[in-house]
Amino acid sequence: MYTIILLDDINGVNYHRIMVPAQNLMKYGYDKIHLVKDLKEMVDMDLSLVSNVVIPRMLNAKNPKHFRSIMKRANNIRIIVDVDDHWTLNKDNFNYELWNKEVGNMIKRTLQIADVVWTPSEILAKYVKRLVPKAEVVIVPNAIDPDAEQWKHKKTKSKELRFGYTGAGAHNDDVNEIGYDFEGKVLYCTNVEKYVKKLNASHPVPWTTMFDYGEVYKNIDVLLVPLKKNTFNECKSDLKLVEAAFTGTAVIASNVSPYKDFIVNGYNGILCSTPEEWKEAIETMTKKKANELAANLAKTYVESRNIKKVNEIRIESLNRGIAAIIHEGG
Repeated sequence: MYTIILLDDINGVNYHRIMVPAQNLMKYGYDKIHLVKDLKEMVDMDLSLVSNVVIPRMLNAKNPKHFRSIMKRANNIRIIVDVDDHWTLNKDNFNYELWNKEVGNMIKRTLQIADVVWTPSEILAKYVKRLVPKAEVVIVPNAIDPDAEQWKHKKTKSKELRFGYTGAGAHNDDVNEIGYDFEGKVLYCTNVEKYVKKLNASHPVPWTTMFDYGEVYKNIDVLLVPLKKNTFNECKSDLKLVEAAFTGTAVIASNVSPYKDFIVNGYNGILCSTPEEWKEAIETMTKKKANELAANLAKTYVESRNIKKVNEIRIESLNRGIAAIIHEGG
């Protein structure tokens, strides 16, 4: 018996939630996996040998329910849906209508055919359970593969304290939470949207691919992790904290979920609720304090969020699918 894992698109979510975990599973001997890039590849497969099919948050099929019926007729194959975001954007997001009409609907339709849902956060899990109460929901946290080259870079030496913001696009409202002008300070900032201008960053950083963006952390002592409070954002994972932990980087973050759920203020990071608190956290930060915060953040995450460790949760879930089919067949 083996598992089909659908990797139909290489984007940031699929990289962390599908690609890296699957590669790591196979690397360490879990050979019961078959990666496919398109549903059409499944047409000629002997589905009687398949126990699970893992699909990302959106199934690229006109009729997901028809797909489910095919899987059930073939071998009562368990459908596992991996979802990393809530399906409804907050109304003040510029992409609200497009997301909810297209992406959001596709996520909901996909979740509604799931037997099992993998999700990285307890908060998102609660919403999933309301939408698909009959599905089994398994918390599978986001993790880092420390053997990947992008996470092996050592910090470059600098006498100056270096701040950093590494957010992708569509985070202008989140960046506004900081409300600070970094003139006279060193700030490495993703050069997309209006982030560089908003923060008056000294070092614009070109956006890189998901395969090498971790390298930017070698020039950052303190990562800025702003997030506006709303339902969509509280369902996000704590991936930025994980990245900081594995790269020896301190964090100053918004005092909202998911960050407040993992940061003990003043011990493994700094939490801020107002621009005044952001200002104080930034202006009182020192190299020594950053090193202490980073070391404690590493204690929080490095052992538990190694991809090999987190994959134990996936293996247990996949094996339950195999056991169920053997039991039913017997």
